[in-house]
Amino acid sequence: MLEVKYDSENGVVETFLSGVVSAAELNTETVKAAALAREHNCDLFLSDYSDAEMDFSIVDVFELPDLQRGLGMSRENTRAAVVVPTTSSEIELARDYEIACMSRGWVAKVFKDRKIALAWLLDSSL
Repeated sequence: MLEVKYDSENGVVETFLSGVVSAAELNTETVKAAALAREHNCDLFLSDYSDAEMDFSIVDVFELPDLQRGLGMSRENTRAAVVVPTTSSEIELARDYEIACMSRGWVAKVFKDRKIALAWLLDSSL
């Protein structure tokens, strides 16, 4: 299940995923989040996978930064925080996304705690 919303209090586009998440849902999340970000002129993203089982590959993850760019997201301004479940395979895939982003000039970070992820996003010193 995928939910995408804009948190007007914090100026963050939030996505919540639960259950088994496929590569198609991963891409849908990115497309919907980018559209909502354009609507609200927002560059901060919080993706919460804490209740999800990731059923996509490292190849799918490494393609995401290119999709983000294709959707008009700004590499210079965008920050993404990803909250992951505690299983090692999910953490590893999320870290692969973090690496894929960093290697292409995007800022993304993986967290196990949603509150810490949000605090990192809202930290204006970054």
